Amino acid sequence: MSYADELAAAEKAGSLNRLSTKQLKLDPSDKIVGRYLGRELVTSVKKGLPDYFRYSFDLDDGPVNVLMSQAFDNHDGARLETGRVYSIEYIGMMKISGGRQFKEYAVFELPTKTTEIEENE
Repeated sequence: MSYADELAAAEKAGSLNRLSTKQLKLDPSDKIVGRYLGRELVTSVKKGLPDYFRYSFDLDDGPVNVLMSQAFDNHDGARLETGRVYSIEYIGMMKISGGRQFKEYAVFELPTKTTEIEENE
């Protein structure tokens, strides 16, 4: 069997394990659900722009990296715990006073069996 045949058989069986990290861009109403692997500080290449975090998650279909927003970095992102399972939905841009806007997210922690076991040990 050729490598191409092996690949086709593995794809058909659904037995491929994605190793490379997919980069996600969330649009309004998009949601991710998966285990939080951590965040990495990224230095902005444009002068005058703030540094930001790249968040890594293990989803059902493999590992992903997601960029959120500075508001998320400072609030919700700072409270995420490595190893926990989260559902994060991008709600959209919210307008506040003075014509300013920010990206709003709904973040929920899932009570998974793994999480419950870790807490009881």
